[in-house]
Amino acid sequence: MVQTSRLAKPKFIMIACRNCLQKTKHDVLREYASKVTLEPPEPEISFVDRYQIVRCRGCEEISFVHAAWNDDDIDEDGNVVMRVKVYPYRMSGLKTIDGIQYLPDSVKRVYEETHAALAADVAILGAIGVRATIEAICNDKRAAGLNQKIAGMVKAGWLSPKQADFLHESRLLGNVAAHEMKPPPISTLRSALRIVENLLETVYVLPAVDLKMGAQRRHTSHN
Repeated sequence: MVQTSRLAKPKFIMIACRNCLQKTKHDVLREYASKVTLEPPEPEISFVDRYQIVRCRGCEEISFVHAAWNDDDIDEDGNVVMRVKVYPYRMSGLKTIDGIQYLPDSVKRVYEETHAALAADVAILGAIGVRATIEAICNDKRAAGLNQKIAGMVKAGWLSPKQADFLHESRLLGNVAAHEMKPPPISTLRSALRIVENLLETVYVLPAVDLKMGAQRRHTSHN
């Protein structure tokens, strides 16, 4: 037998805001929550689902939140483990780079999908995407062989030696995530994403902005 009941509505929650780039208070505008409890002869376990439409108190961005938990899912400290998904996906403190419109379509798509995967906490696909984004940049620049490509980027000044070493040592340039299904820690993936974004800005965004500003200066001087 199953019993269903309604839960009290909280006034606000703390989640990452994709505009404020940090965790902020979000007012709960609308909510539906339910609690289902199994009864004998089934083990007595309660399952809870909570769906919320929320608004950031800072920028007023609207988001949708789904939280789910049950009595049987307990951590080492005895606390209930709550699984929370926020839509649209976001990472606290991280957004896609400014000037993304200057990226070639083939590079832009891989980067956006990689960012979305990491924002959604899809770590294995995110790790594969980090490598794929670097591959896409290399292919766009017509370089051959990944190790040679990385060395060429260091030589060209697009990557620092330390950044290249980090990507190699963290095994993100290998096939570990794809073959062993073991992604690096999320902190490593976030650091790798920042390196990739620095590379994108150096290779595509800054030259495009400099070219645009140069054209504007020439236009102004002629007038």
